[in-house]
Amino acid sequence: MRRGIALDRARRKEMLTSVRRQLSGLEQWFERVLTHPLNTQSNPQIKALLYEDLRAPEQWKGKGDARALTCNDEALAKIRAARPELVPLLSRVSDSRTLSVLGGKTSDSSKSLLTCDLDPDGRIRTTLNLCGAETFRFSSGPTAFGTGCNLQNILKD
Repeated sequence: MRRGIALDRARRKEMLTSVRRQLSGLEQWFERVLTHPLNTQSNPQIKALLYEDLRAPEQWKGKGDARALTCNDEALAKIRAARPELVPLLSRVSDSRTLSVLGGKTSDSSKSLLTCDLDPDGRIRTTLNLCGAETFRFSSGPTAFGTGCNLQNILKD
């Protein structure tokens, strides 16, 4: 809790503005191409678009009673391979999902490096949990004071 990571607040704000601008462009693209808005964070909307409107090959997750239609990233990759004409749409859906988390438009947004609260000294801190993951790896998350985020999920690009 003593040191933390110093962040350039101006650069962070600049990056967040860029992410939100890109999101706005994607939202406009969806509305222009699909003739209606699309919430890429809504599984029911994505399922309806893919499996009902576009008749994409159904992708299932789970087995037995737990089996359900899915539109996760793995399913999108399989649909891309099966229906190359959908690549531009599916790539933008994936991009929009990533940008939505980074840009503060989802419930997971507080976990984003661009949107989480900083400590009063302008540094970001995290809490390491030594037994938080089922695979015996460390996990991390916000501090006890509600600032910071999971620093293990920072995107490379």
